[in-house]
Amino acid sequence: MAQNVNVTINNGKQHGFFIRALYFCFIGWWLGFAWLNVGYFCVLSVVLLPLGLVMLNRLPQVMTLRSSSGTSTNINVSTTMVQPGMGAPGVMQNSININVTLRTP
Repeated sequence: MAQNVNVTINNGKQHGFFIRALYFCFIGWWLGFAWLNVGYFCVLSVVLLPLGLVMLNRLPQVMTLRSSSGTSTNINVSTTMVQPGMGAPGVMQNSININVTLRTP
């Protein structure tokens, strides 16, 4: 009996501090100010209240490219077992996917 196991780990990478600092200095501060004003206008118009709340909740991400969902890791484990027999060999494949997300406050 032969068994093959493959493990793949994919970390969700965020932008580095230097890239985020450059983004904030050149784009983030004025885009964040405009985003904040549009968000407040949506909240005050009552009809667009849900959209305004989502915009205000995403303000740190717009200003600094900070991920609002935290860090995520995807793990994929797949196994293949081959059992030679008298006739055709028996092949059994299993695959497990795991997604872990760490939320930041």
